[in-house]
Amino acid sequence: MARCSTVTINLLDEGYILTPERYTTSSRRPKEDSILLRELCEIKRETLSPKKAEDLISYLILDTGDVKDGFIRLKPVVNASEIGSTKKVAKIGDVIISRLRPYLRQIGYIDKELMEALPNNTVILCSTEFFILRSNSDISYLAPFLLTSAAQEILNQSQEGGHHPRFNQSILENIGCSEAFLKTKQSISREFKNAIFNIRAGESSILSLLKELDA
Repeated sequence: MARCSTVTINLLDEGYILTPERYTTSSRRPKEDSILLRELCEIKRETLSPKKAEDLISYLILDTGDVKDGFIRLKPVVNASEIGSTKKVAKIGDVIISRLRPYLRQIGYIDKELMEALPNNTVILCSTEFFILRSNSDISYLAPFLLTSAAQEILNQSQEGGHHPRFNQSILENIGCSEAFLKTKQSISREFKNAIFNIRAGESSILSLLKELDA
């Protein structure tokens, strides 16, 4: 189905970008009662280069394939020499979302149980394909929100490029959360984190079983 949008010159993104996906109707016009995502959290850009990594610290490297539908899988940590390239730094409580191929739903919440399964003082590093959402308050509800059909439609319509389609940060920042949704954010966070806890427990059981079988 064809979609038409009228965008005046003064509304073009910086650089006078003419890519049509940048200006889809759904991505440019949040509902009037919406609160924009940029008002709910910050998008952090802190990075760590391999040269600045510390030898006595363990690092968990999250690539896009390690994150799916809100959950981040546990994987072995690495040392400084294995980081490879510059990565973004993430923390407990962050929500991470891959800008690459949004239809793959590579969105995850960094739960405290993940950190508890890692060596002390482990630093979490993410591929630079991730946007890292952070706030002083609990934003775990943003992971299931960004997986809803409405948010996914915006991200998928706004992807640009052929072989490696991505969406722009401004698209993410301007997704609107309705006031009705935000009134239920505490209960959504509780239910979501409980679900992640159960998945993490199942993951731990499987890993323990495999360890026994390899013994």
